[in-house]
Amino acid sequence: MTDFVCWLDEDDDDTIARLLPDRIPALDGQGYRLREAGSCADWFPRDLVIPTWDPTPPPKNYRPSPFNPYVGYGGRMTDLLPNVFGWIVVSPRLKAFLERELSADEVEFLPIHVKRAEQILPYFIAHPLLATECIDIDKTEGRRSAICPENYMRIRHLVLDPAGFPPSARFFRAARHPDLILIDTVLAQAIIDDDHEGGMFCFAKDFGDEWLSPIPKDDWVKR
Repeated sequence: MTDFVCWLDEDDDDTIARLLPDRIPALDGQGYRLREAGSCADWFPRDLVIPTWDPTPPPKNYRPSPFNPYVGYGGRMTDLLPNVFGWIVVSPRLKAFLERELSADEVEFLPIHVKRAEQILPYFIAHPLLATECIDIDKTEGRRSAICPENYMRIRHLVLDPAGFPPSARFFRAARHPDLILIDTVLAQAIIDDDHEGGMFCFAKDFGDEWLSPIPKDDWVKR
């Protein structure tokens, strides 16, 4: 049986550029579909420009808060660009690699333009077309979403259910936690070996917010 790992953004390297975590008006009313199964190619805007996070200097006498909008990130444009939207944002180089490895039934590539300083660079959202019931609901400790109670908002301890892995697929999304994207371990290692920077992979046992207080079972996602 194929083993899968979680595909995450790199969170330890502040030299890497990140997409600006701001509202994208062009996606209003549709953006949630980028976190669901199925194609988005028919409605996705073809001229979408998203800037990287280039903070301005802080005002005089500014006192840093826990969320400091003036904390900068680097300008290094990598093959994967970290972002808060739950997207896998890939360079043309990584897109070509994934196109060779994945079928057209597993992934579609939605073009975006990333603005970094005076540059406009081509990138793509690698959008999983599959979303499956691959989380073991009875063993996974996570707080349910107030908007969609059948989904997780946060996960403290993740357990996957291999029975929910789609046959022959190598890249898919967890239906109950749309921010969780899974990729088979062989392909993940190939991405690392080919020197694609900006992302990271972890096993299910290492995924989750362990610093969260234990979540009462009444707040767990239910079947």
